[in-house]
Amino acid sequence: MDKSAVLAALDGALMTDAEMAAGDAPDAWRKLEDPFFPVAAHDFNLATALGKQGDYAGALRHHTVALATRTEMLPAEHADIASSQAQVGIAHSDLENHTEALKHLKAALEIQWKALPADHPDIAETHTHLAIVHGSLNNNAERLRHNKAALAIQEKVLPANHPDLGIIHNNLGVAYSRLGTADMVLRRLSLISQLDAAVTPHTSRHMLCRPTHGA
Repeated sequence: MDKSAVLAALDGALMTDAEMAAGDAPDAWRKLEDPFFPVAAHDFNLATALGKQGDYAGALRHHTVALATRTEMLPAEHADIASSQAQVGIAHSDLENHTEALKHLKAALEIQWKALPADHPDIAETHTHLAIVHGSLNNNAERLRHNKAALAIQEKVLPANHPDLGIIHNNLGVAYSRLGTADMVLRRLSLISQLDAAVTPHTSRHMLCRPTHGA
């Protein structure tokens, strides 16, 4: 958003004398429509759609715009900023810009720790994406650490036979394999087998970790 657009949006958000007179509470202005959130939401949603279509460069461009808007207008520790940081990181990961991906995903996690409950699913998702990027860089100890953190949250918030737990155990098995820990690999395979038997055949066929260049 350029300077003239920002000024125009601010001008449109100002309360008139009549609105000021009608407001019987100090925070009456909060009832007014926020001119900035639709802009950020539009770019965020468009970026998500482009990412699903495989246009990762387009997704990165629009998520970056959404992040800039939210960073300008929201408190520094707002969960929406964390969401945009994470999505920018994921887009960089899709484009194999691993250093940039780590930077944004770490920034997202720092905010999420402050803005969200400790067992929030968004934190688990960010840990999972950090594990993916570290795996692509062959940082297998960090890959394992973030997968463990994701599993710890998911075990609290998901049913014991949820297929997402199978995905994380599979990812942990890959990390242990890269670290040469055979007994832990076998344990994860056993857990995956148990989870696989507990879900429908259609779901179990999709219990695969996202492929990475480090796998």
